[in-house]
Order: sequence, then structure tokens, then C-alpha cells
Amino acid sequence: MEHSDSYSGVLNIQLKSRMNRHSFIIALMFYIIASLTAAEDLYDVLGISKGANSQEIKKAYKSLAREWHPDKNKDPTATDRFTKINEAYETLSDAERRSNYDKYGYTSAQEQRPRGAGQGFHSFDEFFQGGFSGFGPFGFGGRESGSMDRFLTTLQHYETKQHPETVRNPCFIYAYTDLCFNCMRIEPVVFKFMTELENVGMCVVAVHLRRSPGLASHLRLYTAPSLLGVVS
Repeated sequence: MEHSDSYSGVLNIQLKSRMNRHSFIIALMFYIIASLTAAEDLYDVLGISKGANSQEIKKAYKSLAREWHPDKNKDPTATDRFTKINEAYETLSDAERRSNYDKYGYTSAQEQRPRGAGQGFHSFDEFFQGGFSGFGPFGFGGRESGSMDRFLTTLQHYETKQHPETVRNPCFIYAYTDLCFNCMRIEPVVFKFMTELENVGMCVVAVHLRRSPGLASHLRLYTAPSLLGVVS
């Protein structure tokens, strides 16, 4: 079975496997990563169109800020909602920040977060048995130099060593390239996830689309970022 889908224009996801227990695990991995990396659109936060002018942005902000102010709104989510509303306004009311957000999908708060692999769950068992609470607040900083290099492989090694093992051991594959802003957004999450999978003996592979065109073509990976799950 092969399934391809996308989430918020960020991820290209494929699943190649038999319908069995491993298929479910791979699909679950994709769902969790996609959920973690799907940032809420700032225009949706304020309830405005992408063509909204400064007056419309300000009007929407004032209305929502009054509605969701934690001192007035006793909803348990009010504080978080109020924070998102302020972040959206700070970004969209500034011409330069808004332009950068429209081009690259970053918010001002995300740009200020430290680069790196973020915080993750502490064990594979905690991830699958602990209600996924261990993921914690992942950051979406830029790529750490060489962080994905440890997972790179060659076409020959994949065909002779890794793919034959997918009968017993699912292989999780991440495709990326340089100057890919969506790759930078999700890579801290994916890197931590792949590290945890590697620690429990699962097959993990990173494919740089430009440096490994043969492997990318073999796996039919043509866009970045992409996730591929393989179970023979």
C-alpha cells in the first residue's frame, strides 16, 4: 500500500507497507509529527484574510484581546489563546515581520527560540504508553550544522543492508535539502524523533535530495521535506 498526503503545505508523507501492526506504528509516527509541526496560521488566529489591511488587523486584534484576556475570560485556554493573539498581532502589524512570515512561515517568537533539537520524550515506552505527554514543547529553530549527517546512507547500503531488514524492522526515512524553510521548521522534531527510534533499534535514514539523487530517486522522494515509512 502506498499513501501520500500533506499537512499544511509543510510535509509530504508516504507509507509503503503491508496492513499490519508495523503499518499502524508508522502511521502513528506520521500523525504525531504532523500534529507537532503544524503551526497555527496567524491570519486564522485573528480571523482575518491574508489580504487584510492594517486597520482590519488592529480591529480584529482589539476585539479578540478583549474577549480572551485572562482577567476577564475564565476559560482554561484563555491565557494560551491570548498569547497567540498577541503574537499574531505583533507579527502581522509589522510590515517587515509580516512579509517574512508570508514568505517563510516563521513568527517572531519562533525566530527567537534557541536552535537545536528541542525537548523530547525520554524513552520509546514513554512515547507509546505515556499518552505522548513526553514530547514537551518542541522548538522550531533552524538546522544545526551536520545534525542529520549521522542518519545519511548510500543507495547500496540501503538496498543491501537496511531494506531487507524491513521485513522485521520498519524503516523511517526523512528527506530534506538545503535552503528549505519548511525543513528547518520541522527538523528539530524529526531529528529528536529519529534519535529516539535509533536508540531502540529501529531503522532510520536521512536522504539529502541533492547529495543523494540516486537514493532519492529509488525511494521516489522528490520534494522536501518528506517522510517515508517502509515495511516489507
